[in-house]
Amino acid sequence: MPEYENPPLVEAWIAFDFEPSPEKVSWDKSQIESFLKVHADEFTRIEIMVRDEVRIEQTSKKELPRITDRKEIIDVVRMFNEAGTRIKQVGEDRIAYNLLRTAQEDYPGFGKLLDEALKYLEQYKEFFLPQSIRLATIHYVDLIEIPLSEMPTVLTDYFDFIPDIPEDQFGLTVGYALGFVTKCPLDGAPLSTHIAIVPSPDPTMLRVRLDWEKPCPAVNFRDESEIRSVLQQSKKFVVNCFERLITDKTRSLFKKKPT
Repeated sequence: MPEYENPPLVEAWIAFDFEPSPEKVSWDKSQIESFLKVHADEFTRIEIMVRDEVRIEQTSKKELPRITDRKEIIDVVRMFNEAGTRIKQVGEDRIAYNLLRTAQEDYPGFGKLLDEALKYLEQYKEFFLPQSIRLATIHYVDLIEIPLSEMPTVLTDYFDFIPDIPEDQFGLTVGYALGFVTKCPLDGAPLSTHIAIVPSPDPTMLRVRLDWEKPCPAVNFRDESEIRSVLQQSKKFVVNCFERLITDKTRSLFKKKPT
């Protein structure tokens, strides 16, 4: 893949979903607090996402149903660095690690994302003792800003194989969403791709968002080299699909670096 001065990637993350051990300790507040005491020092802000689980008892026809039990469930704990560009997310039988690209901080590359995700995977394994990895998944989010002009914007000028909506008949396209799932020839796992027109802060630009999700099933989590190899192959596959989707006109927006 060519390197670009202004790449469209704004976020990438790796997630691991686990098969729990038969001796798994229940996922609760005390266990989460113990984990945070050991593994949250490098993050400056913590968010906890919770939901209420209620039990309702049916009463007579003349009375409303009665809540007999209410329990607070912690869905996920999110830990942020000071800039908000690195996020570690821990949930029941799941951990994910995100890297965000901002105007102040460039995306450091997939190698850095993978190294740090594997470090946090080891932390999770040592503390929660899962039995195996059920699924490892990579995600990418791209934002492409297309300059608007007096001439209609033809999406097929920028993307190789998506339907175009004729502006002379329907008017300016201000909303667009297309999703498709394909089967990766490397491992048979699905690649989910979503393309959408989303609001841009610049009224002179048409913003297109691309979301990519590629799972990697049946990964041996006791073999770091295998995990690394499988994720690197999936990343290369996603990048090649991105390059196949866009046209040279789109590539010109990113400014290819000289070799």
